[in-house]
Amino acid sequence: MFTIKRFKYLPYVLIGILGLIIAGVSFYFLNNKYQEPVEVKDIIITAKEIPLYETIRSQDLKVLQVPVTTNTDNYIVDLADVLGKISKTPLSANEPILKDNLLDKEEIEDISFVTINTLYAKTGGAKPGDIVDIYKVDLEKGDWVEGNQVSLVAENVVVISLSTANGKDVGEGSRMPFLLE
Repeated sequence: MFTIKRFKYLPYVLIGILGLIIAGVSFYFLNNKYQEPVEVKDIIITAKEIPLYETIRSQDLKVLQVPVTTNTDNYIVDLADVLGKISKTPLSANEPILKDNLLDKEEIEDISFVTINTLYAKTGGAKPGDIVDIYKVDLEKGDWVEGNQVSLVAENVVVISLSTANGKDVGEGSRMPFLLE
């Protein structure tokens, strides 16, 4: 009778050992299955934020590996396709670059970028995206200058953003280069 009590828990111990063996073998095979190498391809992403109309250089970019099954038709996959191009829109950091968001330098050769210091009240309610003409109004009257002279500085200028004299954005502007301040 003493020997029967001794093996009373033996079936439970054997079931526990068998369960651990099954769990270990299952983990081994499942782990090997999920660690199979996945085919990848490279796409180009931004390493930092790139403002509007900035020339893209190699230090602004990095390569990201994505699975081959990822659709990359509209994204830049070759570094040569993006170097020296100009951003048509602000590009966020660590994001793939769409082909439509780039311009060649030749496309904007005839565009001049100017910074104009003025008060927001004198902008006439201009907001980013508006096309405006820029005039210089000379209110002072001197010996050689008549009062209230108006001269055209630039025509058909696209407002990129508006900021105060200390660089704070006003209106609907975002982190973009300033044409009007």
